[in-house]
Amino acid sequence: MTTSDSGAIVPVGPGPSPQTNYGNVPRNAFYGPHYADVDLNLYKDVFKHESMTFQIGASAYNALNHVNFAAPQSNASNLSTLGHIASDINAPTSPYGSSQESTVAGRVLVVQGRFLF
Repeated sequence: MTTSDSGAIVPVGPGPSPQTNYGNVPRNAFYGPHYADVDLNLYKDVFKHESMTFQIGASAYNALNHVNFAAPQSNASNLSTLGHIASDINAPTSPYGSSQESTVAGRVLVVQGRFLF
């Protein structure tokens, strides 16, 4: 170990030297498009007797059918695609589980009937 002119301890020896030039772009200078998803639920009790209830209802997932774009390309070595958005992204899960994400990416309507006791 040795000290530099500023008094900092600088390791000397085999191996790569530590990186000291990190650039001048601030944190979070680039960001992608926002993510929007609207889910709606509507239920109605149609029969109620003591501790028993029958409900009918509907659920709408991605009700506005809004497309969500992926982040822009950030590879500066390929200027022809720099800043281009090449794809869209899907919700991480769907009403049918996390394995179905790309197959049910659009608007999904589910009609339900429930018997609660």
